[in-house]
Amino acid sequence: MSNVKKYTEGSFIEKEETLTGADRYNELVMLKLRTKEGVSTEELRTLGTEYFLYFKNEAGKFIRSGDLMFSGERYSITERGIFISDYLISELFYYE
Repeated sequence: MSNVKKYTEGSFIEKEETLTGADRYNELVMLKLRTKEGVSTEELRTLGTEYFLYFKNEAGKFIRSGDLMFSGERYSITERGIFISDYLISELFYYE
């Protein structure tokens, strides 16, 4: 069967991946902080208190340095922080 036929029949998925809580947290942080809107405290809280508190604690050093800002219940990377965004985001990752 061709891949197009599998896709249109909905049977194209050959492998599934199960994400851990840390995986979901890291994906949220990585994807949302790359947007102008950033990540909200509500989005972080939906992943659990442990991840929210971890982010809040780790984000503090970047807020103090001016690379990250917290405004209106949202965290976002500043113009200054954009130049180190890959580093900043990786420092906010949670490792089990």
